[in-house]
Amino acid sequence: MPGFDPLHFWFGYFLAGLLFFRVVWGFVSPNPYARFASFAYAPRVMIGHLLDIFRGHPKRYLGHSPAGSGYIYIILSLLVLTALTGFIAQGYYEYEGPLWALGVEPPHALARWCLHLHEPIVDVMLVFIAGHLAGVITAMVQHKENLVLAMLTGYKNAQGGSA
Repeated sequence: MPGFDPLHFWFGYFLAGLLFFRVVWGFVSPNPYARFASFAYAPRVMIGHLLDIFRGHPKRYLGHSPAGSGYIYIILSLLVLTALTGFIAQGYYEYEGPLWALGVEPPHALARWCLHLHEPIVDVMLVFIAGHLAGVITAMVQHKENLVLAMLTGYKNAQGGSA
């Protein structure tokens, strides 16, 4: 992996740590709206919600909306793939990292595949992150509420309007 610098690896470890924390938090959080169980919607419901958004009359949710939850699950899945492909490539080509420390040596074909897929996975994830942010902005406008403040404080006005 010539040309890779330590900053890339440390940023990857940092994101993997955040991912680990968010997954654990999704199961043990005292805030029910932060738990994965509170935003588990069927794909049919997610698509219906997206259609309602485009029609201009989406239902308001106190927690994550069905469309937002779909984006969250996709982004978290892509983060897992990003971390795994990075760890596998780093272990095989750099002889370091968590897999190397555990004595796991992936097959050459897998390591090569991971090396080539690592960056495109990140590119796809960035597209979904942009879509998620566009959805947050759209919801803020349609519902006339500050979702960023609600996310930071953990509180949202149950009646709608400004959070």
